[in-house]
Formats: sequence, C-alpha cells, structure tokens
Amino acid sequence: MFKDQIDLNNFYKNLINNKFVNYTYETVTIQLALVEDGQSIVLTALIYSGDGYIPPSVRDSINKEVATKQISFVIDEKTHQIYLRHLQNIFSWQLLNQQEFFSILETFSESVEKWRLLLDQKDRNDLIYVTSKK
Repeated sequence: MFKDQIDLNNFYKNLINNKFVNYTYETVTIQLALVEDGQSIVLTALIYSGDGYIPPSVRDSINKEVATKQISFVIDEKTHQIYLRHLQNIFSWQLLNQQEFFSILETFSESVEKWRLLLDQKDRNDLIYVTSKK
C-alpha cells in the first residue's frame, strides 16, 4: 500500500483518531501507534515467533544489542514473540514528504527482515537433532 500515493494528511488524521494503524510494507506488517500522549509515534514489527519457547541464542542476540530510546526490542513471554520497535517524535513525521515517509518505512522494514533472518538462524542452530537406532 505504501508504494501507492497516499494522502499523508489523511494518514496522520487516521492515526490520531484511531491511535494506531497497521500497514504492510512489502513483506512486513508494521504497526504505527501514538505513544507518550500523542507526542511520539512508534513503529513495531514482529521479528521472531517461537514455538512455545525462545532459545538462549535468540535471547542472547537481542541482549547483545544496545537498546536506545529510538530502537528497542519487546519480548512477549506469553506468546514467545519478539518485536522490533522504533520510536520517533511525531512532529518530525508530520513534516515528512512522501519520499521521506517511504524511506523511513523501507529502512525499518529492512531492519526487520535482517533481524528475522538472524534470529531464525540462531533458532535453527539451537535445534537438537536426535537420531534413532533401528
């Protein structure tokens, strides 16, 4: 949907009225939500979904990263999912033109894809293969 021309003013109004919007950019579903009493916007996307468990190597990969106010990871222990978050002052977003807006979404989407690949690889390396003797 972001590849098409969109009216950014209507997009911001929709975001403000609904407090969050889900959009799919290429293969990444991004939730854009208002936080901090509407002063900031946060982009959130799923980067890992465990099958009832988050392996130590996946946790270690996340823990090794230095979280900042702008970039952080959210671990949902109940669903065994990890999300990448990007926090941005909303006023700077409202000044963006279409190209800048898409550039931010593309950069975030690329980061999500890189994290997905890395964490999937770490997950696979933690698998224990059992062979049976016949």
